[in-house]
Amino acid sequence: MSALILNFTPLTEHPRFYSVYQLSEIHDHHIYTDKFNISTLDLTHIDLATDEDKAYNIDIWAALFKSQTWENIKMLAAKYNAVNEAATTLYQLSEDERIRLQCQAREDYARDQRTTQHAIADLSKALAGSQKELADSQKELADSQQRIAELEAQLAKLRGSSIT
Repeated sequence: MSALILNFTPLTEHPRFYSVYQLSEIHDHHIYTDKFNISTLDLTHIDLATDEDKAYNIDIWAALFKSQTWENIKMLAAKYNAVNEAATTLYQLSEDERIRLQCQAREDYARDQRTTQHAIADLSKALAGSQKELADSQKELADSQQRIAELEAQLAKLRGSSIT
């Protein structure tokens, strides 16, 4: 048996709150087996719950599944003992999930910090390399300017001596 809890109506032309489907042969509708079926619970049609559905409290369970606040769940839990046990378990599981999510967020933050620190270190190395290249280029430029100044001085000297 498989069960589906749906928040939509799978067959809009045949809306039902609770349905059970079985596999059958397409021509003579012979049931393949009574050992396999699919039960669906359509949370959008709790209002279509039959007396039998209500006798098995399926509508109450659907209301629990459809609840979006802890207040609604607490209200159902106060009224129905079976729901109280499920609500307690649900609360514990969600607390565990919240703690797991907090731990995951902390791990993600630490990983992001490490990645950022590695990126900063890589950028610092690249910047240091660029600064060294710039310093070397500035030294070469200064040497070239020095050499140009020396050559201009020699040229001026040669011009001065050739005039006389």
